[in-house]
Amino acid sequence: MGLSNPARQAGQTFTLAKLSIARRVGINSVWLVLTRVVIQLQLMLFTLLVARRLGVAGFGQYAFIASVILLGNIVTTFGTDTLLIRDVSRVRGTAGTEVPAALWIQLALSVVFIGVIFAGADRLSNNTPGTLESLKLYALALIPLAFYGVFTAVLRAYERMDLYLLANLATAFVQIAGAWLVLHGQAGLQSLVTALIATQLCAAGFAGVLCYRRIPGFSIGWAISLRAVAKTLRVVWPLALLSILAVIYQRLGVLMLATQAGDAPTGWFSAAARIVEPLKIVHFAVLGALLPALSRLTGNGVEVDQAARGVFSKSFWLLFGFGALAAAGVFLAAQPLVELLYGASFAPTSTALQVMIWSLIPYTLSASLSLLLIVRQQERRVLLATVLSLAAALILNLWLIPGYGLLGAAGAVLIGETVQAGVFVWLGRAR
Repeated sequence: MGLSNPARQAGQTFTLAKLSIARRVGINSVWLVLTRVVIQLQLMLFTLLVARRLGVAGFGQYAFIASVILLGNIVTTFGTDTLLIRDVSRVRGTAGTEVPAALWIQLALSVVFIGVIFAGADRLSNNTPGTLESLKLYALALIPLAFYGVFTAVLRAYERMDLYLLANLATAFVQIAGAWLVLHGQAGLQSLVTALIATQLCAAGFAGVLCYRRIPGFSIGWAISLRAVAKTLRVVWPLALLSILAVIYQRLGVLMLATQAGDAPTGWFSAAARIVEPLKIVHFAVLGALLPALSRLTGNGVEVDQAARGVFSKSFWLLFGFGALAAAGVFLAAQPLVELLYGASFAPTSTALQVMIWSLIPYTLSASLSLLLIVRQQERRVLLATVLSLAAALILNLWLIPGYGLLGAAGAVLIGETVQAGVFVWLGRAR
């Protein structure tokens, strides 16, 4: 029978539902780890291909354009992906949920962002006309990105992380193949951007096919309900602000070093951060699998049942143990690891890395507790914790960087993560 057979789809979903929550979280964590690996490999290969074909100047132009569109995607997603994963997994259906409202919100914000790019791009005098035209063209990719974001959020809400991996594999293959075909013929930046838009259209279409054929009863519902949109906006704005503040929090050290200490310390700090960040892949995977699983077992968004509590506790201690072992291993091997990856000129990075790597331990605590609060529909508490942590990190960087430079920024990361973990513990006890 075909893939669209409703009975077969229901049977697949029922089989997944019959698995214990611990097994579901374990299996989905593996799928998400593989997805992260695919994304990182695709990013590395794509970067190497573009850098070699376009040269230093061309790659710099592309990096600028990609950064603007990445920021636009974060802003226009507006936290609706997290909302969909949590709420669709709870009701196990798309009819009458925030799915159509989330899509229309993303599309409306994308149109606004595109309009801002078209109106304001010409004022960026430091960029060439060709770069600005390519930026305007690539801004159109936000439209298919909105569809892709909604479709993949639904796949994750239904705990179909295998299909989520498949969607990312297809996207990675099409993007690498398209870029190679375009750049192999000595085409320029504008041709590359056109190929990337085509990739996003294909990715959105493929993700949509997966939803319609593999998710029982999936339907977006194209009718616009202003009441539903307004309701979703009232619920989602803390998640939207949280996602923006989280990006600022992650990039604060680089921004502060660049303005207070110069290029070299900024480069050393960034190199250390590039080693720490990939080690969070296990956290992203396990917590990403826990979000729909715990949401499904949360009836009123306030309490989770005993089985869910047990799985959360085991997952936390697994992540805590992994973080501690990874921190100890990198601390001991920091110097040879930095020399192997970056060369002797990045020697100061090893000392900063030995400080920053221990932030994995408090990060485990804050990330786990923030997930639990979001599952309980208490994202405003998470937002409060993030605001307080961002303020603490800003003060720490202003205080430590002038006196200690690179080590000051590294210390600010460790102390800042510890402060954030303390804030989440305090909020948890207040709850």
